[in-house]
Amino acid sequence: SLLGLRRWSHVLSPDQPLGAALRRRRTTVVVGDAHCRTVFVHAGILPGVLAQQGISSSAVGVQLLGALNRGMAEVLADCNSENCAQQITSPGYVLMGDDGPVWYRGYAMDGEATVCNRLLAVLQTVHAHRMVIGHTVQSNGRLHTRCGGRLHLIDVGMSRAYLGATAGWECTQNSGVVAMYPDERSPVAENFSHESFPFRHQNV
Repeated sequence: SLLGLRRWSHVLSPDQPLGAALRRRRTTVVVGDAHCRTVFVHAGILPGVLAQQGISSSAVGVQLLGALNRGMAEVLADCNSENCAQQITSPGYVLMGDDGPVWYRGYAMDGEATVCNRLLAVLQTVHAHRMVIGHTVQSNGRLHTRCGGRLHLIDVGMSRAYLGATAGWECTQNSGVVAMYPDERSPVAENFSHESFPFRHQNV
């Protein structure tokens, strides 16, 4: 409802505790070592978005993700209503727009070839083995993968407004990636070599 939107707009504004806390968080982060090295982001990162962050084209890994996080922080600092995406200009609009890291749905909905080509370009650039995203609820309340396990879709609809499902995601050096549900722990199949990206590990 309109009243609900206005309430959320107020709660998420920069001068409110929740809004201020969210603005201190990074938009994307790379976590883990060796085969657990993973990039986490709410909706997904496109190669073109990384390329528009205003730093050297030779920059890779933490430099690009750091630039993206700084760019989003600058955008959110000026974002004080539900229409903030319309209040800002490029390149900020790219970050808050439909192709940005908090709204993009292509990784969940586009064809496999398109998704995997874009995904691999990002993973090679940011030095990660896989990307974990939420944003698009999975219909049966379970985690799903695409691109041979390089993309993990983990929005299971925890809210009662959706499915009320509960799940967790874990990666360890001994067990690999495991999907955790209330009644089971299920190994997640990944059909790729964890040696395929011989990069130097750096976290951001």
